Amino acid sequence: MCADVIQGVDKTRDVQCNLPCFKNRTHACGGKGHFSVYYTGYVQEPEFTQIKEEDIPKVYDSCYEDRTHRTLCPARVTSPRLTVAMCLGMCEDARYRYASLGSPDKCCCGNSLQGADHVTKSLCPLSCRGSTAQPCGGGSGYFSVYLTGVPEILKAQKKPVNPIPDYLWLTPHVNASDVKLIP
Repeated sequence: MCADVIQGVDKTRDVQCNLPCFKNRTHACGGKGHFSVYYTGYVQEPEFTQIKEEDIPKVYDSCYEDRTHRTLCPARVTSPRLTVAMCLGMCEDARYRYASLGSPDKCCCGNSLQGADHVTKSLCPLSCRGSTAQPCGGGSGYFSVYLTGVPEILKAQKKPVNPIPDYLWLTPHVNASDVKLIP
Protein backbone atom coordinates (compact mmCIF):
# COMPACT_ATOMS: atom_id res chain seq x y z
CA MET A 1 0.00 0.00 0.00
CA CYS A 2 1.33 3.45 -0.92
CA ALA A 3 -0.04 6.87 0.01
CA ASP A 4 0.83 10.56 -0.14
CA VAL A 5 -1.06 11.38 3.06
CA ILE A 6 -1.78 9.38 6.18
CA GLN A 7 -5.00 10.37 7.89
CA GLY A 8 -7.73 8.85 9.98
CA VAL A 9 -5.35 6.52 11.81
CA ASP A 10 -3.45 6.75 15.05
CA LYS A 11 0.24 6.07 15.49
CA THR A 12 0.91 3.15 17.77
CA ARG A 13 3.97 1.74 19.49
CA ASP A 14 6.56 0.04 17.30
CA VAL A 15 6.17 -3.23 19.24
CA GLN A 16 2.68 -3.62 17.70
CA CYS A 17 4.36 -4.05 14.29
CA ASN A 18 6.22 -7.27 14.93
CA LEU A 19 5.58 -9.42 11.84
CA PRO A 20 8.64 -9.86 9.58
CA CYS A 21 8.46 -8.86 5.92
CA PHE A 22 8.15 -11.67 3.37
CA LYS A 23 11.36 -11.00 1.38
CA ASN A 24 13.43 -9.31 4.08
CA ARG A 25 12.77 -10.95 7.43
CA THR A 26 14.88 -8.33 9.25
CA HIS A 27 12.28 -5.58 8.58
CA ALA A 28 8.92 -5.28 10.34
CA CYS A 29 5.90 -5.38 8.04
CA GLY A 30 3.07 -4.57 10.40
CA GLY A 31 1.20 -6.69 12.85
CA LYS A 32 -2.33 -7.85 13.57
CA GLY A 33 -4.46 -4.83 12.60
CA HIS A 34 -1.36 -2.63 12.22
CA PHE A 35 0.80 -1.33 9.36
CA SER A 36 4.49 -0.43 9.37
CA VAL A 37 4.92 2.91 7.61
CA TYR A 38 8.15 3.84 5.87
CA TYR A 39 9.08 7.21 4.39
CA THR A 40 10.30 7.01 0.78
CA GLY A 41 12.01 10.39 0.80
CA TYR A 42 9.80 11.76 -1.95
CA VAL A 43 8.28 15.18 -1.35
CA GLN A 44 5.97 16.49 -4.04
CA GLU A 45 6.46 20.21 -4.45
CA PRO A 46 3.24 22.11 -3.85
CA GLU A 47 1.89 24.43 -6.52
CA PHE A 48 3.13 27.99 -6.14
CA THR A 49 2.58 31.18 -8.08
CA GLN A 50 4.56 30.68 -11.26
CA ILE A 51 6.37 33.53 -12.96
CA LYS A 52 6.62 33.33 -16.74
CA GLU A 53 10.02 32.18 -18.02
CA GLU A 54 10.44 35.36 -20.12
CA ASP A 55 9.97 37.53 -16.99
CA ILE A 56 12.75 35.87 -14.96
CA PRO A 57 15.55 38.15 -16.29
CA LYS A 58 13.48 41.19 -15.26
CA VAL A 59 13.49 40.16 -11.58
CA TYR A 60 17.13 39.01 -11.40
CA ASP A 61 19.01 41.26 -8.98
CA SER A 62 22.59 39.99 -8.95
CA CYS A 63 25.06 37.53 -7.49
CA TYR A 64 25.81 37.92 -3.79
CA GLU A 65 28.24 36.32 -1.38
CA ASP A 66 26.85 35.17 1.98
CA ARG A 67 29.34 32.77 3.56
CA THR A 68 27.25 32.44 6.75
CA HIS A 69 24.05 31.51 4.85
CA ARG A 70 22.20 33.51 7.53
CA THR A 71 21.41 36.65 5.53
CA LEU A 72 20.09 35.17 2.30
CA CYS A 73 18.96 31.82 3.61
CA PRO A 74 16.90 32.00 6.82
CA ALA A 75 14.34 29.64 5.20
CA ARG A 76 15.48 26.95 2.78
CA VAL A 77 14.06 24.19 0.62
CA THR A 78 15.88 21.73 -1.61
CA SER A 79 14.42 20.07 -4.69
CA PRO A 80 15.96 17.88 -7.40
CA ARG A 81 13.67 19.64 -9.94
CA LEU A 82 14.36 23.23 -8.81
CA THR A 83 13.74 26.11 -11.20
CA VAL A 84 13.98 29.85 -10.62
CA ALA A 85 10.21 30.11 -11.17
CA MET A 86 9.56 27.48 -8.48
CA CYS A 87 11.82 29.28 -5.99
CA LEU A 88 10.34 32.70 -6.80
CA GLY A 89 6.80 31.36 -6.45
CA MET A 90 7.49 29.68 -3.14
CA CYS A 91 9.18 32.76 -1.64
CA GLU A 92 6.53 35.13 -2.99
CA ASP A 93 3.65 33.00 -1.71
CA ALA A 94 5.33 32.89 1.71
CA ARG A 95 5.62 36.73 1.56
CA TYR A 96 9.41 36.94 1.41
CA ARG A 97 11.01 39.79 -0.49
CA TYR A 98 13.96 37.88 -1.98
CA ALA A 99 14.41 34.45 -3.53
CA SER A 100 18.02 33.31 -3.67
CA LEU A 101 19.49 30.18 -5.16
CA GLY A 102 22.81 28.97 -3.79
CA SER A 103 23.16 25.73 -5.71
CA PRO A 104 21.34 23.80 -8.46
CA ASP A 105 18.86 22.33 -5.94
CA LYS A 106 18.68 24.88 -3.09
CA CYS A 107 16.13 27.71 -2.83
CA CYS A 108 16.32 30.27 -0.03
CA CYS A 109 13.83 32.93 1.00
CA GLY A 110 14.65 36.08 2.94
CA ASN A 111 13.73 39.69 3.54
CA SER A 112 17.12 41.40 3.65
CA LEU A 113 20.36 41.66 1.72
CA GLN A 114 22.12 43.37 4.63
CA GLY A 115 25.25 41.39 5.46
CA ALA A 116 25.58 39.93 1.96
CA ASP A 117 28.15 41.32 -0.46
CA HIS A 118 27.36 42.13 -4.09
CA VAL A 119 29.86 40.25 -6.30
CA THR A 120 30.40 39.73 -10.02
CA LYS A 121 27.80 37.64 -11.86
CA SER A 122 30.53 35.23 -13.00
CA LEU A 123 30.71 33.83 -9.43
CA CYS A 124 27.16 32.42 -9.87
CA PRO A 125 27.63 30.16 -12.93
CA LEU A 126 25.65 27.09 -11.84
CA SER A 127 22.41 26.15 -13.60
CA CYS A 128 19.24 24.97 -11.86
CA ARG A 129 18.54 21.22 -11.91
CA GLY A 130 15.05 21.80 -13.27
CA SER A 131 16.13 24.27 -15.99
CA THR A 132 19.72 24.47 -17.18
CA ALA A 133 19.11 27.89 -18.76
CA GLN A 134 18.62 29.59 -15.38
CA PRO A 135 21.37 30.78 -13.01
CA CYS A 136 21.17 29.09 -9.61
CA GLY A 137 24.12 30.49 -7.69
CA GLY A 138 27.65 29.32 -7.41
CA GLY A 139 27.79 27.14 -4.32
CA SER A 140 30.23 27.89 -1.46
CA GLY A 141 28.21 30.90 -0.29
CA TYR A 142 27.43 32.49 -3.68
CA PHE A 143 23.73 33.11 -4.40
CA SER A 144 21.78 34.26 -7.45
CA VAL A 145 19.24 36.69 -5.97
CA TYR A 146 15.82 37.51 -7.44
CA LEU A 147 13.16 40.02 -6.37
CA THR A 148 9.81 38.38 -5.61
CA GLY A 149 7.75 41.55 -5.86
CA VAL A 150 6.66 41.43 -2.21
CA PRO A 151 6.44 45.07 -1.06
CA GLU A 152 9.13 46.61 1.15
CA ILE A 153 6.58 47.21 3.91
CA LEU A 154 6.25 43.46 4.54
CA LYS A 155 9.98 42.88 5.01
CA ALA A 156 9.87 43.77 8.72
CA GLN A 157 7.55 40.88 9.52
CA LYS A 158 9.22 38.18 11.56
CA LYS A 159 6.99 35.37 10.25
CA PRO A 160 5.59 35.38 6.70
CA VAL A 161 1.90 36.07 6.12
CA ASN A 162 1.46 32.76 4.27
CA PRO A 163 4.16 30.55 5.76
CA ILE A 164 5.87 27.83 3.80
CA PRO A 165 4.06 24.53 4.53
CA ASP A 166 5.43 22.92 7.70
CA TYR A 167 6.94 20.02 5.80
CA LEU A 168 8.94 22.42 3.63
CA TRP A 169 9.96 24.87 6.37
CA LEU A 170 13.57 23.99 6.92
CA THR A 171 16.12 25.63 9.16
CA PRO A 172 19.61 26.41 7.86
CA HIS A 173 21.82 23.38 7.26
CA VAL A 174 18.91 20.92 6.94
CA ASN A 175 18.34 19.07 3.68
CA ALA A 176 15.01 17.84 2.35
CA SER A 177 16.36 14.29 2.62
CA ASP A 178 16.47 14.79 6.40
CA VAL A 179 12.80 15.80 6.59
CA LYS A 180 10.36 13.15 7.77
CA LEU A 181 6.70 13.74 6.91
CA ILE A 182 5.52 10.87 9.06
CA PRO A 183 6.11 11.20 12.83
